[in-house]
Amino acid sequence: MRFQGVTIGTVREIAIAAAVYPEAMRGHLPRSKARRLVVARFELFRDQVVETSVEQFRGLVEAGLRLRMAS
Repeated sequence: MRFQGVTIGTVREIAIAAAVYPEAMRGHLPRSKARRLVVARFELFRDQVVETSVEQFRGLVEAGLRLRMAS
């Protein structure tokens, strides 16, 4: 996981959202859309990220932190 070219963490798990949260997904989205949602769980390297609170992490997201799948 990189932010502005710097490795700040690693992805621990990628799964289909409907498999992880089947009860939550039932009836809330059309089946075709629900199949395309994924859950990505990751670990941030605290020595690489100063912002550690939820509010500060949201600031990173607002500044452009995104998960982009790459091979």
